[in-house]
Amino acid sequence: MRSEASTNQADDNPEAIAGKTITVRVKYFASIREAAGNTEESHDLISGSVVHDLLNKVAILYGDKMRGEIFDGKAVNGLRDDIMITLNEAIINHIKTTETTLDHGDVLALFPIFPGGG
Repeated sequence: MRSEASTNQADDNPEAIAGKTITVRVKYFASIREAAGNTEESHDLISGSVVHDLLNKVAILYGDKMRGEIFDGKAVNGLRDDIMITLNEAIINHIKTTETTLDHGDVLALFPIFPGGG
């Protein structure tokens, strides 16, 4: 299992070694938006980076409050059970965050899941 402190899967990627980068847009909603202090932003990453790498970058950038919004060491893959992640408007299973490679121009969105209904 990958830890929050992992670097990234791009380490063995020839494009990453050559220094190729991609830009991914991140959108924040509700309490996650409050932790970030804005609604969206772009991040440059090494080509071959995966979703989990971007989540780590965001958590490091915004500190403990954001880390608490995204991560829970007891949950699947270290991510909170009550966060929904979409990539290009498709929901990603939490386990797939270590397997889903990001591409230039991708849009990742982070939503807290609200209990209730009825």
